[in-house]
Amino acid sequence: MSNKIKIYAFQMSFMWVETFFQLLENEEKVSPLGFLGHSYSYKREFEEALRTKNGPNGLMPACSWPSGQNFWKYYLENKSPEKVSGRDAWRALVPFRKKIKVKVEKPPPWLLDYLVEGYFYPHGIALVVTVRCQLEGYSLKNTVETALEMRRIRFNLQWEGKGLNPLSLDKLAERGITHLREFALGEGASPGWSFEPFTIFTIKKGEGVDLNAPPADKGEIHRVLHAVTKWSMSWEQDAPLDFKESNLLVKTQPPSTAPPSHVLYATKRSRAIWFPALFTKGWRIHSLNCYHRNLLFASLQVESLLGLVLGTEKMLKGGIGFANLCPPHEQCVRNAGSILGRLYGNDPGSDPDTYRSWSLKVQIDQSGHVVDINKIRGHCGMKPLVP
Repeated sequence: MSNKIKIYAFQMSFMWVETFFQLLENEEKVSPLGFLGHSYSYKREFEEALRTKNGPNGLMPACSWPSGQNFWKYYLENKSPEKVSGRDAWRALVPFRKKIKVKVEKPPPWLLDYLVEGYFYPHGIALVVTVRCQLEGYSLKNTVETALEMRRIRFNLQWEGKGLNPLSLDKLAERGITHLREFALGEGASPGWSFEPFTIFTIKKGEGVDLNAPPADKGEIHRVLHAVTKWSMSWEQDAPLDFKESNLLVKTQPPSTAPPSHVLYATKRSRAIWFPALFTKGWRIHSLNCYHRNLLFASLQVESLLGLVLGTEKMLKGGIGFANLCPPHEQCVRNAGSILGRLYGNDPGSDPDTYRSWSLKVQIDQSGHVVDINKIRGHCGMKPLVP
């Protein structure tokens, strides 16, 4: 691999989503976070949290956090995230956020930050772990190996002040999802439906990249981006996907105006952001942070909405009629069908001010569940999405 390209910083985010319907089906006081499952109590707590900056059980609306504001503004159809009404937030299925205090004991020198967050929806939960690494001019190969090590290495951790045995990132996620589920539903709550994690990887600082040259098909940059989206230990021998099909900046409509060296690489459950015109300019790291965070929130919403749709479809296939869903459940899945249509991009009812990203359409397509979305939309009198 080239010795010219050096990487000084990267970050990666992992998101795990679980869907359950107890909050929607039970009375508000049955569960610790029962307020989430009913429009009147969700609206009450949402607006009170925005007003007082002090939400229930230490939670705050996710859209109130400064990072990711561009996403939330356009996701909420050009409404100010700090002033959106509880009614509109309920319709948009905006989650509440909890920052979880996690400390890594004796971290390796390249580990800069380890951020863990919980998200709580009317229909489930999500755990997001973001890791930021600072390197000393690593080669591309060493950068990949560090990212792979970060996922499998076992750390001694303090979780909310309590010590845990050494855990890998995936094992931490198992503990974390259980913690969030019991925080929402109560101790001993049964698991819901879940997906494999969705990941986002971003190079934040580097040098030695030709800004005017597109990466070569099956070249070193292509292989690196494939490695940090497939997470394979045999990445150097693996055959990467077709580059033109996997670079979403080539596929996007309307065509992207990004420099030819830029890549948004997509596999079924991952994205990698390679924007050298930004990461070779130190003062543009903030732009990369914002892009990463906005894509994280967008991808997280799609994952959560898909979980709601698929969980509901399982119930319908089991013999429950759509008209027999409890009112909060029916409201939420109807809203999910509408939102997924807007994010997909070809919904005749889409608002021009909504959030747009070709990555989201590909995420929905690659989930293999457009048919399920269209079944829900059909129950709600909405036109089907056209792949």
